[in-house]
Amino acid sequence: MSNANFIQVVESSTTGVVGSLPRDIVCVTRETITGFTPDSITGLIKITEAEVETFEAANPLAYGSIQFLTTAFAGSSKPNEVYILPTGGVELTSAMLTKANYSPRAWSFLTIASATLGLSDSATYLADCVTASNWTTMSGKVFFMAFAMEDGGTLPDQLILGGALTLNQRTITCVTNAYNAVSEYDIAYYNPILAALCWVLYSGSIARSIGSLSDAHDFPGVAADIYSATTRAYIAANSLAQYNGAKDQGGSAFLYDTNMNSSVNPPTTPQLENIIAEDYISDYVPIYVRNSLQAAGQTGVPADMAGVMQLYALTNFALDILWKAGAILTNTDGTPNYSLVVLSQSGITALNAAWQTSGVIPVGSIVGKIKAFRAIHYATIEFNYQ
Repeated sequence: MSNANFIQVVESSTTGVVGSLPRDIVCVTRETITGFTPDSITGLIKITEAEVETFEAANPLAYGSIQFLTTAFAGSSKPNEVYILPTGGVELTSAMLTKANYSPRAWSFLTIASATLGLSDSATYLADCVTASNWTTMSGKVFFMAFAMEDGGTLPDQLILGGALTLNQRTITCVTNAYNAVSEYDIAYYNPILAALCWVLYSGSIARSIGSLSDAHDFPGVAADIYSATTRAYIAANSLAQYNGAKDQGGSAFLYDTNMNSSVNPPTTPQLENIIAEDYISDYVPIYVRNSLQAAGQTGVPADMAGVMQLYALTNFALDILWKAGAILTNTDGTPNYSLVVLSQSGITALNAAWQTSGVIPVGSIVGKIKAFRAIHYATIEFNYQ
């Protein structure tokens, strides 16, 4: 029953109350932003393509934010809107991001604005990147960043293999040295990973690996980097992507990572479409269960094993629907490729001794081992019914 077009189905489906997962992007900036008022609840500023010129006129020196906006809306595949999260000139904190996530369905992707992408502001830029990367890992978002390094330069510790920005599977990184001269004295470095994500998120064509996005190429408004062979090898040795024009016989520039394109050592990190599918499953199941209970006139289930088994049965129904929609792969025998486990009463009590008196069934009581859309590896999803 696997559906080769699941990613398009996700974008347009109104199955249940879930519809599409949020694909919008939030860009954090320390730059001073004027002329636009942040939302009082989230702190976010929503910007559409029609507002970019107005934003640029009101904030002519916000080079990092302007570069983000012009890149996001440059191609034929573009978002309906993006969000700016101004920090007021101070360091990004998890509390700011949690506030911005007041409505979790509003956005899924996070990046940091910087005119030089760390070349002249590495301490502040990388500090914000580490905060964002760690927060997205806990919150179910995806963080992406580009780092500007001159040819022959040295990567910061955070981007050396094993560094703070190479450990989280929901963090996508890219190294670049291409820039745009915005004035006689100022330059703004291109963010090819942003262009790549806009291409894969909004065009309906998803690249293979979260580590390389190597199917994406030739991004409007974003120049490829120019590195020597030695620097290219240095970047590749740290499993970091680079955007260059040396990999395609037709002359196209590719966002490329040597390790991720190796037939000997193929990618082991989750593919971007896998993460979207897994998030969709995690999102869909509790809402399906909740809606089914409400349709039956129930506001919940008893905090006992009978109630747990009712949730288990509804979860199985939800996963079957997702399999038929193509969000879950099919075994060779034609059955859905997932297993669902429910803990015993003693196992649930080990998670929370007070679960029956509190009326809250602990996360992890019902666990799915699921091979999602196009996945190589199984995902373990602990369903949250709270």
